[in-house]
Amino acid sequence: MKEFKSFYKTVEGKEGQRCHYPTRLDTYGCGCFHDCKYCYAKSLLSFRKLWDPTHPSVADIKKINAKLKTIKRGSVLRLGGMTDCFQPCEKEYNLTYETIKLLNKYGIHYLIVTKSDLVADDRYISVMDKNFAHIQITVTCTDDRLASTYEHATPPSKRIAAIEKLERLGFDVQIRLSPFIPEYLDFEIINKIRCRKAIIEFLRVNAFIKNTFPLADYSKYSHKEGGYYHLELNDKLALLRNITGFDEISICEDCAEAYEYWKNNINFNKEDCCNLRFKSADISNKDFRYIGNIDLLKETKTAFLCSGMPSDNTVRASEKWAADMAVKNRCIISGFQSKAEKAVLNIVLNENGKAIMCLANKIFKSCPDKFKKAVNENHLLIISYFDDSHIKITRENAELRNKKVLDLADKIVVGYAKQTGMTEKLVHSSKKPCFILNKTNE
Repeated sequence: MKEFKSFYKTVEGKEGQRCHYPTRLDTYGCGCFHDCKYCYAKSLLSFRKLWDPTHPSVADIKKINAKLKTIKRGSVLRLGGMTDCFQPCEKEYNLTYETIKLLNKYGIHYLIVTKSDLVADDRYISVMDKNFAHIQITVTCTDDRLASTYEHATPPSKRIAAIEKLERLGFDVQIRLSPFIPEYLDFEIINKIRCRKAIIEFLRVNAFIKNTFPLADYSKYSHKEGGYYHLELNDKLALLRNITGFDEISICEDCAEAYEYWKNNINFNKEDCCNLRFKSADISNKDFRYIGNIDLLKETKTAFLCSGMPSDNTVRASEKWAADMAVKNRCIISGFQSKAEKAVLNIVLNENGKAIMCLANKIFKSCPDKFKKAVNENHLLIISYFDDSHIKITRENAELRNKKVLDLADKIVVGYAKQTGMTEKLVHSSKKPCFILNKTNE
């Protein structure tokens, strides 16, 4: 076993300036069993005779521990930046497993990038802390046989299953289409994957990759920048229209013009193209009382609001949206007080979806019978910011409650907002992404 001495590095230059998390910690280096033919690390290391896919170097856990002690709590490190931290040798050395335990101990976030389904193995699920773990699983092809001709990683079908498992369990997980090779993707399969987030990185090409990865058509890779050939921005935009099955899309980009375009027009999080999810509420110092599954607050939450007197079309649109959210296992937060909000809650409860109900009066003395099943199955959290003196729901209380709902949410969906009404005013003052189901209430 060779020691990997360069396990920690912060990328500098233009790449480092554009990347929100430029510091990586590689548990394995100087080779990767996956040996992907388009691999940038392979192209950089092969000419220096440092690439050995069958015997990668292994970092020293004692040195990793010493390094992590010096890193500020709350920082973010990439695992698998140059080589896959879950390549097959992990089963022998367990170095990534031990490193994750240390990262949890020191309160350091870790962004795992992998082409392996091992990350979704129960052993790793039990050690990864949802407060610190962020996972991107790469899929380049939807045909297991074809993928095996240019990468020796886990079959894509198993990677997709791992993505959906981690999503169901409430982890911050994304499918990573990197490199994005549309010729090898069945978009019907991709868009049906039950995962709310996707990150895309287009293929970049140099002479080494052209020679080792001859399967791709390089005729449109005409834009040269940073030592690589890239697709033109308009070509990238056209290909991106095929990706329709995700709530949150981000583009990882090297080219300056395209980077600014994605940031300002496409990326879900304009400040973070990796679009990592951090806790939006500090439940260790909660100022509310609750019944049910408190861990739902750690999920990505969509606030649902709707003005009173919604039309039948608004109610139907809201119910259809709620059913889709339940199928995708996504969490809705609301006061569930107006007609359309109650209809949404009924759908969520009937379909075993996830919901957080925020009351505009005191908390229930005990869980109402109609909510017991959802609470017992950890699908429902009921919270109240009001003490026992608030027996009745007032307009003032409802407005304060809805402000809390928006504070806790990551994004907003509105059934209908009455002009100059409470819902319109609250949504207008919020800076969070918002979608309106029925703008006219007709």
